[in-house]
This record gives sequence, structure tokens and C-alpha cells, in this order.
Amino acid sequence: MPGGVRLSFSPKSNGRTGPTPPETEPVRGRSILAYPQTFGSLASLRRADGAIIDGSFYPFDRNHEDVVVLSESPTAPIGWSAAVANKDGFIFLGLKDASLLPQTVLWMSNGGRYYPPWDGRHTAVIGIEEAAVDFHLADDGKDGESVRTALTLAPDTVTRIRYAFGAFPVPQGWSRVSDVAVSDNHVLVTDASGDARTLPFDGRFLLPG
Repeated sequence: MPGGVRLSFSPKSNGRTGPTPPETEPVRGRSILAYPQTFGSLASLRRADGAIIDGSFYPFDRNHEDVVVLSESPTAPIGWSAAVANKDGFIFLGLKDASLLPQTVLWMSNGGRYYPPWDGRHTAVIGIEEAAVDFHLADDGKDGESVRTALTLAPDTVTRIRYAFGAFPVPQGWSRVSDVAVSDNHVLVTDASGDARTLPFDGRFLLPG
């Protein structure tokens, strides 16, 4: 995202960082967020130096490697992630079955790893990764809000993980996706300004039956 992005997501129950930073040795790399921390909004992330920053604008600094995890509300059937890249001319949109993928992991890789193969060259990159993950949470399989942190798999059971993503041009005047609504045959994406776009989509893929 060389031109920067504005991130937004379906309503979350909380956000967290892990127990330790991704980079702990100054000669190898740099992380700038406080670890661990729990936050109510990505717009109020705490740095290691105590400052509060708006993590919904990325990149928000230089030469850092950080990871945060957002957990869905326990009752959410569908989760969504959006990134408005105005300078680069597109909006990324991801849709998921929130019951199976209740977390969104944000891997913020912006030149903060000095060793191979990154060598400080991996800049302005953000991974928006939908997951069921517990490496950053409690060890009881829950994250404090009754959101699952793992999937139970069995040889004789089929597990279908439903996820869809795509991109479309940024409409003029858009700044941040404020809402996403999925129906049987389309998805309605709304900007903070109130302007909206209808995109063709088979909503039955996410919520079959």
C-alpha cells in the first residue's frame, strides 16, 4: 500500500497485541506498539513510548514490524474487512464466515526487519488475514469474549471455510468504508459520506441455506 490506506472492519469485540513484540533485538528489527495491550478501537493504539496513535491509517510510522488482532462480536454471522487506497485507486474488500474465522490479524510490515530476506526493503505492506488463532490470546481456547480461537478438524468431517475477497475502483469522494451489507445476490458497500455502491455477489456462498 505505497500510497497509504484507511482501514475499517465489521464491529469487533476487542483488539489485542501479543505478549511480546515481533521484533525484540534492535540490531535485527523494530516494533513500535505496546505489547501486550487490549484496545477498543484501532483508532486508539498505544505505542511502546506511551503515545496513542490512529492505527486505522496505515502506514502510521516508518521502519517497524507490528501485529494486532481484532476479534469479531460473538454473534456476528458475517465479518468484513475494507482498505480504501485512494492514491492507488482501489478498495480492497474481504467477506468471511465469522463463526469459523472470528479474528482478523493485521500484519504491519513496514521496513522493520533488517535481516534477510526482508533487509528493510519490505515497506508499506499490510497483511489482512482472517483467522481462528490463539497465539496472542489466553490458552483456554477463548479470547475473553467467547470467540473461538481454533477449529476442530477430524478425518471423517468436511470443514468448509468460506471467504471471498476482491477489489474495485475507489468512487470519487470516498474515504472510509463504514458499512457492508450482504444479500442473496449483491453486497452493498457504504462510505462514511453515506454514498454507497452495489456490487454483484452470491451472498448464499457465505450463508448457505
